[in-house]
Amino acid sequence: MSFHDPNQPLVPRGGRDIAMWRTGVGRLSLALGTGVGLVLIASYALLWVGTPLRDTIISEGGWVESLSAYLYLVVAAILLLAGGLKLWKPSIRCPRHPFLLASVLCLFFAREMDFHSRFTGGSFLKTSFYVRDDLSLMSRALAASVIVLATVIVVSMFRRYASLVRNRFAAGNWLGVLPIAACLLVVFSKSIDMGLGTLGRNGVVFPIEWKVAAGHVEELSELLIPCCFLLMTVVLFLGKSKSAEGSASNSANANEPNETIRLDRERTSRAA
Repeated sequence: MSFHDPNQPLVPRGGRDIAMWRTGVGRLSLALGTGVGLVLIASYALLWVGTPLRDTIISEGGWVESLSAYLYLVVAAILLLAGGLKLWKPSIRCPRHPFLLASVLCLFFAREMDFHSRFTGGSFLKTSFYVRDDLSLMSRALAASVIVLATVIVVSMFRRYASLVRNRFAAGNWLGVLPIAACLLVVFSKSIDMGLGTLGRNGVVFPIEWKVAAGHVEELSELLIPCCFLLMTVVLFLGKSKSAEGSASNSANANEPNETIRLDRERTSRAA
């Protein structure tokens, strides 16, 4: 399905549409099952790694978290490059709204790097930040402005892409499956941290190995999210290339009869 042609039924109606919808569900199950399965295996394997090396790999600011963050920047850079080329060469094929998508990815990067608390001494995503006595009115206003800007960017993305993603998912297209998988992984990874915190505050005590393993699962699940975005970019541009090659081939095939007629006329005139 073309990136610029979202005219697919939102609700499957015929047998073919239902089959395509089931393809989307199957691919989503495959993607999530494979990803979560690899995360569980890697998390268990990390329990047997020595503590210093394990902390380097999986701790706050470790290899996994840094890789998760910088993958967002890699995909954002690819989209910005595609958008810039399209401005200079309108024939360049690239996704819709590449600068909006790059902005969303930069928000993911900032959240992964804890920019919401790194420079403020506390998270400005929490209401307690705005009632502190040691902060100026300007600091609170600036933090609120960042939240408003981020909200506008995210809402704009959903307005422009929600129906397109649904349509592609209903058509069994990976470009509809992968964004939904990324959203579900966000919910999955955050629910681990929030769930453990809630249970701990209510007096539920877990063995230390469980808490360590849960932290591994959370960090590795967060690594899968930018991987989904990277795969989406690869699938998108591969689809663009195949589409362009197909159009060129069809154009050449359409011109073949005319070329044959012209050559036949030339041969007839020479013979005469």
